[in-house]
Formats: sequence, structure tokens, C-alpha cells
Amino acid sequence: MKRSIYILTLIGFILIGLGSCSNDTEIDTSTLEGKREALTKNKDKVAELKAEIEKLEAEIAELDPSSVKKEKALNITTTKVEKKDFEEFIEIVGNIETKGNYTATSEIPGTITSMNYKEGDAIGRGSLVATIDNESTLKSKGELELKLKLARDVFERRERLWKQNIGSEIEFLTAKNNVESLEKSIETLGTQISKANVYAPAGGVVERVNLRQGELASPGVPIINIISTANVQVVADVAETYLPVIKKGSKINVHIPSLNMDREAKITKIGTLINPNNRTFKIEANISNKDRVLKPNLQTMIKISQFKAEDAIVVPTNIVRRNAGEEFVFVIEQTPSGKRAKKQIIKTGKSFEGQTLIEAGLTGDEELVAEGGNLVKDGSLLRIR
Repeated sequence: MKRSIYILTLIGFILIGLGSCSNDTEIDTSTLEGKREALTKNKDKVAELKAEIEKLEAEIAELDPSSVKKEKALNITTTKVEKKDFEEFIEIVGNIETKGNYTATSEIPGTITSMNYKEGDAIGRGSLVATIDNESTLKSKGELELKLKLARDVFERRERLWKQNIGSEIEFLTAKNNVESLEKSIETLGTQISKANVYAPAGGVVERVNLRQGELASPGVPIINIISTANVQVVADVAETYLPVIKKGSKINVHIPSLNMDREAKITKIGTLINPNNRTFKIEANISNKDRVLKPNLQTMIKISQFKAEDAIVVPTNIVRRNAGEEFVFVIEQTPSGKRAKKQIIKTGKSFEGQTLIEAGLTGDEELVAEGGNLVKDGSLLRIR
């Protein structure tokens, strides 16, 4: 051991002596060309010395293995470079809305004599909701029907006499007019009587009962509110900067946090107006609700694709390192002394949800340093966990 150290020390002194006694022509470093020449020669000397040092270290290690300090391997985990479709999305908040908001109203005034539904009941289109008191109208119709019977009898007699050229024409026409007038009046009352029945304009769920049995109904005043959730829409405000990437018919992903549910939809409407207050425009998309679990005003998270690359090289964003304007990752290489890290310069593209698109620097079949990479340097010895 002592002999080896002595030999190394002697070699070192000899090298220093040779370097100091060299008869190299002195370089004028006062000029730019001279500085460049001096820099090149110094780099060559450093390279030669480095090679000599490595050679001597190897020879010493072979002669005296106990003199070599054992390199400590860094514990790391790895990740494989993936080739897959990469997609970047716009994420915005939206709401579930429905255009199926209906009311059942009476066309005539009167007291509600029966109410057939309560809040929360399912109701079908055309179902009888309530009836309005129409007793006075029924009485009026009955009276007119009696008058019509008499008027028809008078008309028939006048008609027979008229055919026999008995009586005046005016009497015949008056009798005929009385019959027609009463028939029209009865028809009008019949229409009013039919309006005493209030029917549901659409199917859905009774959201609210505004008037109950015994209360007075008036034309245009809602008796009940009906909400139909068979067809619902997702509505959201989108920043005007995304206007170029929003297209009618585009598919979107809709996440409903409160239900932990995801559904697809298609954009069916794009607003034509930019809101001057927040610089947004509205979009609307129909969404399936056959199971009726989606309720109006539910909050949603909408993802709209704005960039897609197929069969792209993608890596986890957290393994990309940056230093002095460079972006790089550590590739794992197998060497005679074990697995080592190699610094690989890369060019990154877009990033989304923890994934980064690699535009240059990787081929797609590399194994990279993942966890534990903060202490890794170029050439570090690695131990894979």
C-alpha cells in the first residue's frame, strides 16, 4: 500500500516537472486569436490530464482494490416513456339547466273544486290537474238548450208554412236565425265548460302547487309548476380567448362532482354575444338524463379539448428538470459498474394534468429516473427501488 502511494506521488512530480520544462512557444494572449489558441491548448491539457488520472485510478484499483472508495448508489424509482395520445383541455364550471319548465293554468276564473296532484308527484302530458267550478255555466247551458228546443219547434212550423206559401218571409228567417244563434251560444258555453278542466301541458314532476282545492283560480295564474328533466342541458360561460377552439358539435366531458359522475355531451349552441362585464360567451350542450338523476342547477366541471396529438411521447411533468434555460431528464443506462443516470436534454411541449408532451430528445423506449431524482446528477450510480 505504501509502495503504491509512493509510486503515484513520484509520477505526479514527474508530470509537473515535464509540464514546467516544456519548450512550447509562448502564446500572445493580448489578441483575440491568441486567447482562443491558449484556451484550446489548455482544454487539450485538461483532457489529457483527465485521461491520465482515470488510467492511473484504474491501475491503482487493480493493484490495490482496498484503496478505491466505494461509490454510494442513490435509491430511485423509474418510469417508462409512453407513446400515447396526448390531449389538452379547457376546464370551466357549468350548470345543469332544463327548458322543460311548465305551468298549468286555468283559462276561466272560478273556484278549484278538485286538485289531483301534490308536490313531488310524477305527471304525464295531458293528465287532468284540477277542475274549476262551472255550475253557473252548466245552468246557463241547460237554459239555452230548453230555448233551443222551443226555437227549433217554432222554426219547423214556420218552415212548413213557408213551403205552403203561408206566412211572411221575415217570420221564417227570424225563426231560423233564433235557432242558429242559440246553437252558437250553446257551443260557446260548451267550450267554456271544457275549459273548467285543467290539463298538464307536458310530463314531468310537480315541482310546486300554487293553488289548492277551494282557492280561486284566474286566467294566466299558475296552478302548478311542472319540471321535465327528460331533456336537460349543460350551460357555461367561456372566456372569449377560447372562441377559436369552441365548435358546434364538439364533444365535451361533463363531470358532476356531487354525484361523482362523468357523462359526454355535444355542444349544441354557441352564444352570439360577448358579455362585456366578464368577457365571456355562453355555450349549451344537450346531455342524456334517461335515469333522471340530473337535476336543474347542479354544478358541473366541463372539459373541452383544445389540443390533441396522437401517438405522442409523454412523460410525467414532475420528472422534467430545468436549469440555466435547459430542460432535461435523466435516462437510466446500464454500464459495467451498474445502472447510471445520463442527462438527456429535451424540448417540451404542452402540459396537462401532470403529463408533458416531449417534442424532441426522446425516442419513446427509454427508462427514466422518477422519484428520488432530486439528488441525481449526470453519471450517478443508481439503485432501483
